[in-house]
Amino acid sequence: MQIREYADSDRPAIIVHPSGTVIGFAELEARANRLAHYLREAGLREGDIVATTLENNESPIRLCGPRGAAACTTL
Repeated sequence: MQIREYADSDRPAIIVHPSGTVIGFAELEARANRLAHYLREAGLREGDIVATTLENNESPIRLCGPRGAAACTTL
């Protein structure tokens, strides 16, 4: 299931962080799209591999952005 399928939903995306940060699916989709566009402009192409690390915060955006740019991610 794609994030965009939830983007119009009123349900929040569940982000667990000590600061109490919670963002909705629409904001998650928007941030991921911004990263995807940046990666494409930087030369990322379909099939490229993007290595990333995740913290317990909004880090899933780092996974969604490359995926939106048609790249693979690895942890």
